[in-house]
Amino acid sequence: MQHIATLIGAGWLRTRSSGSSTARYELNVWRRITGPQAGQLVALGKLVAELSIMIEARIAGRAVLVLSTGDPVAVELETVGGEEASFAVIGGVPGF
Repeated sequence: MQHIATLIGAGWLRTRSSGSSTARYELNVWRRITGPQAGQLVALGKLVAELSIMIEARIAGRAVLVLSTGDPVAVELETVGGEEASFAVIGGVPGF
């Protein structure tokens, strides 16, 4: 994969049932360069937010991460440990 960009900032992690929490994130955008999905963008990252909101997001399967630009992205939290979680963007990242 080819690294396209890294977005670092502060925003909000929002869930349907528990509300939202401020969140700091680092989001890496990659482009697949080989295989049947060549050209596809993949966005993975880590975030820090309130533990209760991250757990709710993990249980719900999806949440919304509002970037510092105000753009919302759908995310799926993959692991939650302490105050940090790793996530994958579902769909696209605005601007890419």
